[in-house]
Amino acid sequence: MHTKPAPFLRSSEFPQATAPPTAEDQILMLQKDLVRAMQCAGRLRRRARAAERELRHARRELARTKAESRERLHAARVELLAMEARCWALDEVCRALLLTIEQAACSQVDEPPLAAGVSP
Repeated sequence: MHTKPAPFLRSSEFPQATAPPTAEDQILMLQKDLVRAMQCAGRLRRRARAAERELRHARRELARTKAESRERLHAARVELLAMEARCWALDEVCRALLLTIEQAACSQVDEPPLAAGVSP
């Protein structure tokens, strides 16, 4: 059966009643501190790599979204121009039709009505 290791005490945490740590104890404490620092550095490196991956992903997503937005804006502008062109064309057709109606009305006032099936 394994026992839990005793919590590690730093040199500043040693009770005052004990004898000062020996050189071997100090080396052991420093080695343990080094191991903990290396483990912490490893965790921080992993977190930094994960954050960098997330940042790269976010930048790619942002670039993709911007490109899609530019494409949608361009398509909307093209559609707007096409609709304006259709409106202008329809306006011209309406003006021509109105002119034709006015001309027909004027010609009816000036000319007698036509008999059915007889052309002028």
